[in-house]
Amino acid sequence: MHPVAWFSAAFVAGVGVAPEASGVPAIWSAFGLGASVLALARPQLLARFGLAIAGTCLGISLCRALPPGPALRGPVIAEGVVVGASGRDAEIALSRWTRPGRPWEDATGRIRATFPEPSAPPGTAVRLRGEAHDNRADALPGAPDPIRAARRTGVRTWVRIDASEWGTRPPRPDTANDPTGVLRALALGDLAGLSEADRLVFRRTGTSHLLSVSGFHVGAVAALCALGLLTLTRWIGLFTGRGLSTAPGILLSAAVGAAYAWLAGAPLPAQRAALALGLGAIGRAGGRLGDPLALLGLAAIGTLLVNPGAVAQASWQLSFSALLGLLRVTPWLLRWLPPDLPRPARLLAESAAGTTGCAVGTLPAAAWWFQEWAPLTLPANLLALPLSSVWLVPCSALATFGPPHLAAWAGRAGTVGSELLLFLLRPLAVEPWHPAVGPLGALALVVPLLFRPRIRWWLPAAVLALWPARWPSVDTATFLSVGQGDAALLQGADGTAILVDGGPPGEGVVRWLRRSGIRHLDAVVATHGHLDHIGGLIPVIQQLQVDRLEVRDAEGMAPLLAAAATRGVPVVWPTDVGVLHPPPGFPAKDRNDRSIVLRWGPVLMAGDAGLAAEAALSTAAPAPVLKVGHHGSRTATSAAWLNQIRPRLAIVSVGAHNVFGHPHADVLQRLAAAGIAVRRTDVVGTIQVAETPGGLSVRAWRAGAGWTEPEWFER
Repeated sequence: MHPVAWFSAAFVAGVGVAPEASGVPAIWSAFGLGASVLALARPQLLARFGLAIAGTCLGISLCRALPPGPALRGPVIAEGVVVGASGRDAEIALSRWTRPGRPWEDATGRIRATFPEPSAPPGTAVRLRGEAHDNRADALPGAPDPIRAARRTGVRTWVRIDASEWGTRPPRPDTANDPTGVLRALALGDLAGLSEADRLVFRRTGTSHLLSVSGFHVGAVAALCALGLLTLTRWIGLFTGRGLSTAPGILLSAAVGAAYAWLAGAPLPAQRAALALGLGAIGRAGGRLGDPLALLGLAAIGTLLVNPGAVAQASWQLSFSALLGLLRVTPWLLRWLPPDLPRPARLLAESAAGTTGCAVGTLPAAAWWFQEWAPLTLPANLLALPLSSVWLVPCSALATFGPPHLAAWAGRAGTVGSELLLFLLRPLAVEPWHPAVGPLGALALVVPLLFRPRIRWWLPAAVLALWPARWPSVDTATFLSVGQGDAALLQGADGTAILVDGGPPGEGVVRWLRRSGIRHLDAVVATHGHLDHIGGLIPVIQQLQVDRLEVRDAEGMAPLLAAAATRGVPVVWPTDVGVLHPPPGFPAKDRNDRSIVLRWGPVLMAGDAGLAAEAALSTAAPAPVLKVGHHGSRTATSAAWLNQIRPRLAIVSVGAHNVFGHPHADVLQRLAAAGIAVRRTDVVGTIQVAETPGGLSVRAWRAGAGWTEPEWFER
């Protein structure tokens, strides 16, 4: 590997481990020890080792040099400059801030903000008004950790924006004649005009990268510009009788690609492409092509120098790993082509090898972030890439940025191409595979990409990354930190798995289940039909093997029941998983009081049941662990109920900074007065209770902290 590539990979690793690094001097100590060993054993490796250590130290130092951001709380007004953006989220370098009605205060450091509309590109000045919170975030074990990512740049405040005023911001022009929304997505990465059904087609065919402004788009624009300039110089040469230098055209084409990336909002893949294109153009203009892997490494350093936090974003990881796969896997595949292969077949094979290389490169990040891999991505991309590069990208660019008379014509032509593309892709939109890894598994899959691809390296890496998680040897209940909602997994030592509720809408729970090695559930229990309990169950039903769905009250359950019917999951009305409440025909008007209350081993789970349900459960037996009803609302958890159940531990499933004020102070006071230990998911994160012969072992996982040491409670 090129020395620059060695240094770049180490620099990225240094930025990645910066939140956990105890200090740069320790790295230098490791360098001294390693250098001494290498000097005696293999002196030729000493230079590479030195580059790796130097790059790691510089990456760590870059993050350590950033000043910590202010810790703001409550309503704030702030001014600063966008240094990194991904969709509606942005990292902002502050210049000053204030509270409404107070004087301005100068500030340094960064905050993270969520805007109601897509953020402006880096370098844009912004004045914002919103509600500031601390860095607590709902994340599940093994998922990307937003708290550790925030430490990388010293962010200590999240702001949800109510209103904002932008400085010089690239225009967001309209796209002419674009009924499918594909042209605007291709030109600007704006998916607002694309239907959900069409988005699913791109997602399930592995062609979603076409809808975000990436290296493909920037490269296509630069290539079209270069082709036009090359044609022009040849015509001028015919008339003047002398050849013209191609260097200015190469540099101008790279500049056009960079300008397009900025007009499209400068997302991270476009930044990577613009930097790599610019470095390559400078080298080509100077007569030296340079090592592609080294250029990719320099582009990675360039993006991280401005925004080190980008290394923890999915778009950055997917963008660079795709090119890494293209540069490392594709040449290895091309070695197997017969030398006498006809030219059309060779072009097709080279395209297939390039697509396969990109797909293999993106597998580690995709398996960690999204757990989706399209099985027919190869034929889909072989159809989509030529059509997009030759037809759709030029049409989308003209329809969006061109003069009116050309834009109208390009929009009509592009619409025909968009409809043709969707027509070709729809038959290939099959159910995706769902490889699932955690951060260490993703790292195990990435490392072989940095070296020469060999089967003897790939197979152990794949086995290590995809090895299923160990099943607990004792009965275990895991209460997931899903925000303002409920979700709990009950695992028996005999291999049974029951999911009780799934939290608010989203795929966090189903991804956590797959990451934990769980793809089959014996039962899914929906306690009642509120969205903060059943929203996350819908993707679970749709994507995992579920033996039965257990429901007592169908009110509000229509989307969940429809998903079960589509997948052929039987709906069992009289549940038999230790259900204590409600009895048939329970006369409660409030849906919460008809919530299922169940007992599983030492745990009593009250769902959202309130005071009326508690009164009806006057014969319930004591339980060591109580999952507090209705997220700690004052409408539940009466003193009489606590005296009856006599728990030693109370678990409150609740979201940080929720608008309901849960858990209410009087409930916490009642729990404290009864001498009951309280653990809240908004404070300690995901909570796991394991039943052991000596009592109960309780531990918690929180974003930014990891797993705690187990606590012990008597039964």
